[in-house]
Amino acid sequence: MCYSGTGAIGVYAAITNRMGQYYFLSDSEQDCVNACLSNSGRVVPGRCSVARCDATRMPIRSAIFDAIVTDAPFGHRCGNKNTIRKMYPKAIQECHRLLRPGGVFVWMTSVEETDLTLKSLEKCGLVVIESRLVFMGHVCSVVVARKNISSTTP
Repeated sequence: MCYSGTGAIGVYAAITNRMGQYYFLSDSEQDCVNACLSNSGRVVPGRCSVARCDATRMPIRSAIFDAIVTDAPFGHRCGNKNTIRKMYPKAIQECHRLLRPGGVFVWMTSVEETDLTLKSLEKCGLVVIESRLVFMGHVCSVVVARKNISSTTP
């Protein structure tokens, strides 16, 4: 999971899963990484790794994750609309590289950036399964995609 913020989504997933999956949480902001470390260590010790890294250049080998869930920056607290529009395509391409063939990708973003998200997914070859608006304290867009099973590109 990149853009994990305080780790709430990843920690909740680790708590509720019954299959023993291991979780990797990352964010580029040190405050968020510290919160992730604190939250995951208290709630699900030994089930999560947390790292500070850039979501457009993750220091991880290709095709390693079965699923990636992101809570992408909306450009309100972090960045601005111009940086978001430059960063999203790169981050989505990087997530494509990290997904195993058949892997699932969930990208949460602002409603305004839904079209950019969909275009970026299409450009890198991720197939959109569903796109919908949800209310999580505010309205946001959630897009679910899958990497083709026959994909040979990292």
